[in-house]
Amino acid sequence: MTNNNNDPDQGEREDPKAGVKGAWIAFAGAVAVAVIGVVGTILSGAVHVSTGDQSQAGGGMATTTVSVPVTPTPTPTPPVERAIVSPEENQSAQLCTEVRGTVRKLPADKALVVATREDDDTRIYFEQSVKLGSNGEWRATVNLGDSDNANASVNHHFDIYAVVMDKAWAAYLAGTHDDVDYTFWSTTGWPPGADPGDPRRLIRSAAVGC
Repeated sequence: MTNNNNDPDQGEREDPKAGVKGAWIAFAGAVAVAVIGVVGTILSGAVHVSTGDQSQAGGGMATTTVSVPVTPTPTPTPPVERAIVSPEENQSAQLCTEVRGTVRKLPADKALVVATREDDDTRIYFEQSVKLGSNGEWRATVNLGDSDNANASVNHHFDIYAVVMDKAWAAYLAGTHDDVDYTFWSTTGWPPGADPGDPRRLIRSAAVGC
């Protein structure tokens, strides 16, 4: 068989590879546009995914849009405003010391307890019995040292904290003491979710006061 170089249709025939290449380029461009659109929608707060169906009469595109909401990052709860009013910073305080302060808008599921920590002591002591007034004032009596050995902590430094913590945790920890009449408890660290706030620093005097 001889080739017919004079076939008028020979020069007008399309190269099948060129058609496939063009289709792949068009497909890749469509995918890139779709990805950019999805990313842009994610940044705006939701993901919209569209699927096409060419089986409808007339070759029209039927689209189905699925919206996936993006959960925003929760806003942190601001700390409860409270302060220790007395004793004053670096004041000399006796073994049994009354601490007074103020608190604003204490949530119903929170408790206010007073904590003490002596320098070089690995434990934090919490006083559960805090009297809250209707005007936002509170007071509690704490021990700065061991009442059975009152002189051991004389001239030692103590930090006093007005701690806001979950009421359920406070009730649980208060119940861990063997003596039901005791209103204090101790730990080696802050309970989960507890906010100790800023401490008030005191110096133990030789006076007992209780």
